[in-house]
Amino acid sequence: MSPVYRYQVKDQDGSTKEGTFNAASLQEALNYLRHKNLTVLNLKEQSWGAAPPAVAKTRPSGGSRGGKKAKARDFMIFCRQFAAILRSGMTALQGLRLLSQQMEQESFREHLRQVAGSLEKGSSLAESFGKHPDFFPRILVNMVEAGEAGGILDTVMERLAIHFEKQHEMEQKIRSATLYPALITAFAVLVLVAMIFFVLPTFANIFSNLGVEMPWITRALMTFASTVRRFWYLILGGIVILVAALGQYIKTEQGRYRYDQLRLRMPLFGPIYHKALISRFTRTLGTLLSCGVGVLNSLELTERVLDNVVMAQVVKRTREVIRQGQPMAPPLSRSGLFPPLVVEMVHVGEETGSLDEMLSHTAEFYENDVAYALDRLSSTLGPILLIVIAFMVLFVVVSIYLPIFTLYGSL
Repeated sequence: MSPVYRYQVKDQDGSTKEGTFNAASLQEALNYLRHKNLTVLNLKEQSWGAAPPAVAKTRPSGGSRGGKKAKARDFMIFCRQFAAILRSGMTALQGLRLLSQQMEQESFREHLRQVAGSLEKGSSLAESFGKHPDFFPRILVNMVEAGEAGGILDTVMERLAIHFEKQHEMEQKIRSATLYPALITAFAVLVLVAMIFFVLPTFANIFSNLGVEMPWITRALMTFASTVRRFWYLILGGIVILVAALGQYIKTEQGRYRYDQLRLRMPLFGPIYHKALISRFTRTLGTLLSCGVGVLNSLELTERVLDNVVMAQVVKRTREVIRQGQPMAPPLSRSGLFPPLVVEMVHVGEETGSLDEMLSHTAEFYENDVAYALDRLSSTLGPILLIVIAFMVLFVVVSIYLPIFTLYGSL
């Protein structure tokens, strides 16, 4: 007699079903369920008279033990591997169990074990991911839900992998572009500290012992250095208090709004930050729409991931306009935050029914534009900072040598 297979599937309506049936092999059972347009969540052989498989014990979904939060690179690897596993014919449960053993990060492995346990208890895959809101991004939960409902979970995971890959690439470009200027700035601070605490006191003692009359530029420098040395703890404490106060102010609604406004209007960095937000908006919204998530839900989720209150409020108002039956392009245009290119691409996408494709093309354009702008900023900012350091050192050297020239002239 053919083996009995116990299955757990999700139909096109999104309902989860369980049951058993006979099949000659596991592959035949899998093909039979997929032929009925069912998304296979769990499928395993059950011996005659055997009890249903024991449910794996899991801890509450409050998170794993002391693990760090996963990054875009970790989710990119997970989604790509999970998509390959689903395409190979394995079930979602089998794939999660396999990945829970081979992911690099221990925290990720533990969360996947908990998701697998929840899936085996009868929850859907989206519900299982959703029980860990502090770990799994909301975009992943929503797109998995759409993938389960449409029976295209493998395709959805591949698109999620591309989404996280683009996010990871953007983070790496920003990190690379800011690393060199940050190192130069740190070096400048170290040089300034060394001058104030070690070099200038030595010359101040020499000039004082020799009775040399110092010019005003030297006196100003020595007075500044002496003040810093005497009250450095007050200066440092004042900086800490100021930073803490600004941090608390930014946590308020008004403070966060003004802070995000400032980030958009900053010279040099503001335009790049604005373009990065545009690329995140178009990439996220386009990815969600391409997987069958509704426009309103997609905009709500995109609003949450923007990390800028000013632009998020524009997206929120746009969502309200769409709920009233109006198109998306006009409110984006009225906000003044979305460039004409984005507005026109959204308009064309709405007219032709290809909004997801238009948004993806727009995201590619702005991602490339941000990468170019970051490279240009890095190549420009580095020399500027070096020139500033050179002038700072030159100022100190001139201030020190002027009294020496005065001394030689009086001999």
